Amino acid sequence: MKKIISIILSLALVLSFTACGTKGEADWKEQYDLGMKYVNESKVEEAILAFSKSIELDPKQIPPYIALAEIYVWQENYTAADETLDKAVAEIGETDELLTAKSKLEDIKTARSGSDELTVEEVPGVTETSRVDWSDGTYSVYGYDADDNTICIFAYDTEGRLELYQLNTFDAGGNLVREDVYSADGVLRLYGIHTYDANGNSTGSTYYTPDGSVIE
Repeated sequence: MKKIISIILSLALVLSFTACGTKGEADWKEQYDLGMKYVNESKVEEAILAFSKSIELDPKQIPPYIALAEIYVWQENYTAADETLDKAVAEIGETDELLTAKSKLEDIKTARSGSDELTVEEVPGVTETSRVDWSDGTYSVYGYDADDNTICIFAYDTEGRLELYQLNTFDAGGNLVREDVYSADGVLRLYGIHTYDANGNSTGSTYYTPDGSVIE
């Protein structure tokens, strides 16, 4: 399962902006908030529409671009994610938030490209690792970020061959929001999305096949 710390959505969640007084400004914020609500409910297509509408209402606001790009990352539609962030830069300029988002996107694309040569040390954000040997002779290697979040797990057979790996994504509050499981050759096997309420309490988890079908 595959989750990288501080992915693009976490940037959207921590961006600081205040409510504004004009109707147009209120409208983009309303659509953005609606999109975040849909994200928490795992309603991906509805969230895409809401964030897109928010951008249409006010193309100078950063949060909806970042949130929309993150949804495309969830779908592994990296072309759409790149185009969304490029559009934001064209409209707003090269702000620190957008440049950081583009950098994080490149990290995620690299990590999710996968191969049988991928190792825990190559996962972006890993600052520490540990190994656990299991009774059947297999073992797992865990990668942690600077906040001690387990951002990746690599599972090996008794001969030391990589069997699968998991990458984990956490939000700014340290909550696990997505898991991706890959075979050793980098093929996505399944992914899971976890949602939380405003207080950080879990509101549910849903797992999907690579084509987006829900795993019952």
